[in-house]
Amino acid sequence: MSETVTFQITGAEELADDIKKLLSQYPSETEIEMEKISNDFKRDVNKKFSPAGNYGKGKRPLAKSWKKTLLKTSAGLSTGFELTNTAPHFHLVENGHNGEIPVSGYAMYIRNKSQSSKKETQKKKAGKSKKGSYKMQPIGFVPGKHYCERTRNEWREGGRFEARVKAHVEKLMKKYKLT
Repeated sequence: MSETVTFQITGAEELADDIKKLLSQYPSETEIEMEKISNDFKRDVNKKFSPAGNYGKGKRPLAKSWKKTLLKTSAGLSTGFELTNTAPHFHLVENGHNGEIPVSGYAMYIRNKSQSSKKETQKKKAGKSKKGSYKMQPIGFVPGKHYCERTRNEWREGGRFEARVKAHVEKLMKKYKLT
């Protein structure tokens, strides 16, 4: 009553070789793809900045102040990039801040508030106190522009990031004959 069932698997060695090739090349190829994705994200955020993009005289332009940091796991595999804008005023533009203007320009600010004429306010020289610092008048909270947040939400809602990662994985699977 005992029946013997036998079967033979062919191609297991080739499959194992293909998997080894994939695992050896995956970190470097994925790092390259993640860098491309982070550059595209950065480009999308930069498109939202105003044409001047520096928000003040002498400030470092926001669009040119990005720093990328490669993130790695404890095993040394890369997992992605962290983008940081290093402009000293980026967090003010992104998140908002309590605004202040020189006292000497406050009357001009009130007069032009409805017209949003910032150029006249900026051209007006502020008077200095004896200590050499400008006397400042608070004007209230200036809302942030939320460029990064809006771009992140667009990418998330549109499935752009997921689609790019999925396409990359499918490309690798096809390249190493695992599909």
